[in-house]
Amino acid sequence: MPRLKQKSPEQIIAQSPIGDRLLGGVFKRNLASGALRLVEMNGQLQSHDKLGNSETKVQAVLASGYYGITSPNPDFSQAEVRDALITADQVPTAYYERHRRSDGQQDHGAEDSIEQQQKQLLDRLRGDQAESLSEWVTCLRAGENGQKYPDWFLVYVWESLKKMGDFDKEAARFKKRTTSTTAPWPWPDAKAVASVYETMTASMLRGDEVADDQLAKLLRSGSFPALYAHALRQTAVTGVTPELRQTTAGSWTRYPQIEGDYTPYYNEVDGEYVDDTVVDNAMVMRLARSLRGMDTGWCTAGSQTAAYLLARGDLYVYYTQDNDGRDTIPRVTVRMEEDRVAEVRGIEINQNLESSMANIVRDKLMTLPGGDEYLNKLEHVERLTEIEHRCQVGVSLAAADIMFLRGEVLGFGWREDPRVVTLLREHAVTHTLHEDFEAIAITYDHNAILDLNWNKERHQPTDSHLIYLIEQIDRLDDDHAASLIKQLRSADSPRLSDHVVRHAAELFRRGMSLIDIFHHGTTQRLIHKAANSPYVGGPYGHADIGTYVIETDETDAINRQLIAAGVRPAYVKEAQAVFRHDPIRPVCDEVGNVTPDDYLARLCHTIDDVVSSDRVKQLIFSDFLTADMDRLPAEWLESHIGQLVELGGNRRAITAELIERHHLTRWSLEFMGIERLVERGFDGGELERLYVAS
Repeated sequence: MPRLKQKSPEQIIAQSPIGDRLLGGVFKRNLASGALRLVEMNGQLQSHDKLGNSETKVQAVLASGYYGITSPNPDFSQAEVRDALITADQVPTAYYERHRRSDGQQDHGAEDSIEQQQKQLLDRLRGDQAESLSEWVTCLRAGENGQKYPDWFLVYVWESLKKMGDFDKEAARFKKRTTSTTAPWPWPDAKAVASVYETMTASMLRGDEVADDQLAKLLRSGSFPALYAHALRQTAVTGVTPELRQTTAGSWTRYPQIEGDYTPYYNEVDGEYVDDTVVDNAMVMRLARSLRGMDTGWCTAGSQTAAYLLARGDLYVYYTQDNDGRDTIPRVTVRMEEDRVAEVRGIEINQNLESSMANIVRDKLMTLPGGDEYLNKLEHVERLTEIEHRCQVGVSLAAADIMFLRGEVLGFGWREDPRVVTLLREHAVTHTLHEDFEAIAITYDHNAILDLNWNKERHQPTDSHLIYLIEQIDRLDDDHAASLIKQLRSADSPRLSDHVVRHAAELFRRGMSLIDIFHHGTTQRLIHKAANSPYVGGPYGHADIGTYVIETDETDAINRQLIAAGVRPAYVKEAQAVFRHDPIRPVCDEVGNVTPDDYLARLCHTIDDVVSSDRVKQLIFSDFLTADMDRLPAEWLESHIGQLVELGGNRRAITAELIERHHLTRWSLEFMGIERLVERGFDGGELERLYVAS
């Protein structure tokens, strides 16, 4: 068994991850600057320049009284708790949005309502954080079985807690806490804390042998979160152990709705929020305490949030048996609001439901008002479990499985069940994308391939996805072909562009703009204030617009392919001439002072200079507008519909673009009136099609 080099407590701290913060922050900023009292050493006051080595500096900090956790006055430690809490400017916007959706709140656009909701959420958040950190204060001061910890260990743990986030079940370690971390501190387990202290004392202070190499490595790292996670595993206090997971026998406990408004109220004192209220409710405390130290990830382990939620409705928790046969292990929670089921959470990653709990949850939901609305999620959980079991025995994913996994897999967590990504990755090891595409096309059709959601994998096979569909463009219906072409418009990779050029005729026949095809066949370089720009100082442009020089050009090959396919030669060659003469499209992307009206004037001027036939002018204008439409402001498109159509724009395509931009629905069409929109230039057929589809 390994044996570590003996160290003093001061050396342990100085060489641990908190050493730099304590020496570079507390000592340098406070002690060495004279902000704190001089430190008495060996019975004499010493000047700071003699506090040279790290061990002596740590000793100075420990003796200075800087840390409230070492003070007998509880007010000092509570002041440190308040200092550690998240502040309003540190809370991520996404936190407010996620909780607003979860709570079913509607802001109705009222700014004061939004601010009030955010303040209430901040109050609850700070209250739960304060409560969890205060539990650490109590744990460290009392110790296990009344054990009193020395100051060096108190400071070591306290300083480590500042960077200690919640427990990551998948990685079996504590996440790193940042200033924007919204989760409370993990609830302390006195036995595990005592185990860390005893292990450090025996191995590092006394020099006793260490039980194994892994523990020795953790001790050398000096990381309290790592040692604490190890102690939790050793003492089996992290909630549901693998053995206890096999147990589903248990019982539901109902926590009935409580009276009163338990939203915490905070007074701001000297820039700090001080909670003047105490959750003095036996039901609330019974619920919160039953969840602490159980690693559920549920916010109801904090009494502030528990009180807030119980004031809105009943709450049910399903507890399974612990090692003593008592129902104490929380596995599922069902929250009610306005006498209907409002939320269901499990203890898997991201609070997803364990598959073994599906039947238990189904039986419960069937007895509660609104529970039937969650049965669809249960079906998805069960289907995901069934696919997982088949893959574990070597059965490959079928086309239906792939469509399911790449669709919207419903679950009970606040993020998607991680098994989805795992199953897709494992499948990708033994199957090529082409095999998946063929299986889906045979079982469904080629349109289904375009409906796949590729965002579920970190390595998105976007190019392979689109290239396969380019080769099968003739097998797509009109809507899916239009969707593919729109994706190709914003795609930018040499491999993809090569396939666009090779299949230019098929793509053009299905509606791809000739200008978009030319764009894939060229590489361009911007020359600012180029002397050869026809618009430098001219009536339609600005002196700093410059021009684009085409460095790689495959437009001749595109022309030959299109003409061979029967496209009118004059139209193809003159469109190429306009594109080469002044490629306006990139200018709109990169030059901020080119307004839509500038763009329209420049485009019309260029086409007039190069093209003779009015009909070809309209075709080329339509191609440019189609390629650039999603880059132009919706308000400008809407106000210029008549002019754009007169020049060659497609009224139906412009209407479809505006429908998508404005997120028009059947309700909004009824509100605005189809007739009024038609009068403003919208295409009536496209509006009717949307109305019927809605």
